[in-house]
Amino acid sequence: MKYAYVIKARILSAHDKGTHAEVVVKVKKVLKSSKVKIARSNRSIYPESWTNRGCTCPILNPGTDYLIAGQEDSRSSKLLVNMNSLVKPWKAHLGKQVADILRTGCK
Repeated sequence: MKYAYVIKARILSAHDKGTHAEVVVKVKKVLKSSKVKIARSNRSIYPESWTNRGCTCPILNPGTDYLIAGQEDSRSSKLLVNMNSLVKPWKAHLGKQVADILRTGCK
């Protein structure tokens, strides 16, 4: 799967907006970006609901750092997270592995 963005981010808060969720993150490192400009600052990401009650997957826990790779909505400048996104709790070795993959591509 090709991702439009790859970031290291700390989850600050999550809010159920009824029809969707909004998660506020602190972007700590931008590993890849596309059309949507991503600054190292606080911003919202938008997990897509997979039920009519607004349940989202993956679960993002406040206070935890994650590697997040996903798609974007360039018209609204939103970073999207859905079932096709990559979301992993951050480990120190992930940064180098992801940088190597982005530089050389998957083989």
